[in-house]
Formats: sequence, C-alpha cells, structure tokens
Amino acid sequence: MPTVQRSITIDRPIAEVFAFFADVSNDPKWRGHGVKEISLEGEMRQGAHVHQKIAAGPFGAAVKADMDVVAYQLDRALGFQVTTGPLRPRVDFTFTRADTGTTVDFSITAPLTGIKKAFMGTMVEKNMAQEAAALDEAKRLLEG
Repeated sequence: MPTVQRSITIDRPIAEVFAFFADVSNDPKWRGHGVKEISLEGEMRQGAHVHQKIAAGPFGAAVKADMDVVAYQLDRALGFQVTTGPLRPRVDFTFTRADTGTTVDFSITAPLTGIKKAFMGTMVEKNMAQEAAALDEAKRLLEG
C-alpha cells in the first residue's frame, strides 16, 4: 500500500494554518491545477462530505473523487477519506506548535492491490508525491 509522508513548518499561528487547510476552497490554490472542482456540503466537521473532481483521467479528464471528513479536531487534526473514483486514498494532516509557527505533518495512503497495483502503482506514487510537494505552495501562500 503506497504511503507518502511529509512534514513542513509554516511561520504562521496554528489556528491560521489549520483554518487554511480546513477550508477546502483553498485546495485549488495550493494543490495546483489538478483540482477541477471542490466544495463542502454544509460546515466543516467530522462526517461532512466534500464534492471534488480532479484531473486524473486520460488527457487530464476530470474524475469524481468525493471525500468524507473522517477526522476533525480544531487546530490539531484533519482527515479525509476519498469515497468515489478508481482510487480511494486516505489523507491526514496533524498540526503542532513549533518555535517558528506550526508544523504540519501530512500523510497520504492509497490501498492498491492486485491489478490496480500493477497498472496504476507508479502513477499513483507520482501523484501522491506531488500532493506532498504541494505543501511548499501552501507554505508560500500562508507566509506571503
């Protein structure tokens, strides 16, 4: 099961950093052009549903990748479980105070077995690494 983890320290208060990541309308800003549509149904909380389409299909076609919020602890943790689409990764963020701001620990795990692993494994790992690398853009936006 491919997993990518990354930590980054952002020179902003923990409440501001948490709020940025908890507001899914910010995702296109830091996750790049891969997010075609994203919206939260209702308010952000554990159990909420996020509608999402990402450019993951052939020739950049939009693919439905809706998510449920599976962890929500104010200023501490966010977790999302993709519930639609060909791949259903789990994405987790934890937030801790650091000397110079906030440390964000990021993890994405994708359950790949059998034929999916054989045919999609390399592409999935590349996409997961891009998601982790996108934290640099979130840092730039928050600190800019």
